Amino acid sequence: MTVLDDNESARRARRAYELGRSRFALLRGVPLLALALGYTWLWEGSAASVAIGVLLFAVSFVFAWRGRVAGRAILPGFAAGLVSLWCAHAAPACERTCIGGVTLSFYVLMCTLGGFASGTLITLLARRNPGVARFWLCAGAVALLTGSLACSCVGVGGVLGIAAGLALTGAPVLARRACT
Repeated sequence: MTVLDDNESARRARRAYELGRSRFALLRGVPLLALALGYTWLWEGSAASVAIGVLLFAVSFVFAWRGRVAGRAILPGFAAGLVSLWCAHAAPACERTCIGGVTLSFYVLMCTLGGFASGTLITLLARRNPGVARFWLCAGAVALLTGSLACSCVGVGGVLGIAAGLALTGAPVLARRACT
């Protein structure tokens, strides 16, 4: 039997700890990747949706590995992103509407509305968590990627619509945090 010095024991313990955190993060990220790829396969079928799904997995893996506020924000962010995804599917892509003399795709407007709804949901949930601003930013990132699975088929306009909706609902939260 070999006696290990303190440095070797600490190194092994640290490696075991990091391996455990990585396994936990993988278990949190794989279902999101499976859902994103399944959605892409069933409805979208675009390369952009696959890339967004892989990015969603990577972000959720890092947030889960990091833990704390970022880890708690994954599921609420995903749920809020599903609201944006549903809003995008509720709009017929071919219709157009005119607002202020500018003709816009109704699909982009629904993506923006979905961003507002997602941002409002995240804002309500963020108020219950310590680290409000960090929770809002992490959940917002996951929601943006989740909603972008559907809104990316319109192009950058759909993704910017979600981002604008999220940013406008989150601005008071982030501004209040910056003032305190």
